[in-house]
Amino acid sequence: MLLQPGGTWDMAPAYDLLNVSIVNPDDDEELALPIDGKKKKLNRTHFQTFGKGLGLNDRQINAVFNRMAKNKGLAKDMISRSFLTKERQDAYTLLLSDRYTRLDLLLG
Repeated sequence: MLLQPGGTWDMAPAYDLLNVSIVNPDDDEELALPIDGKKKKLNRTHFQTFGKGLGLNDRQINAVFNRMAKNKGLAKDMISRSFLTKERQDAYTLLLSDRYTRLDLLLG
């Protein structure tokens, strides 16, 4: 959590990006907070419902998915340049591929 000017609280920008499932396979939850009532096995529909709940229209929601698809190579590159061992980089890339597949995005 981040304390904002005026005393309001917001989520940290990278709040839910830490992927502990690679080092702790027993932790099968994908998120700390639920989206559309779920913490695991999330798919595109769950995020679309979440976006609608935030008041986003279909065009805005699809723009987010398009940005993710556009930046998939960057995500893979960041993993390959990380300080993770080669084994963990491979595991992370495989996990990323699975998540992109569930969101109907192709990981190239």
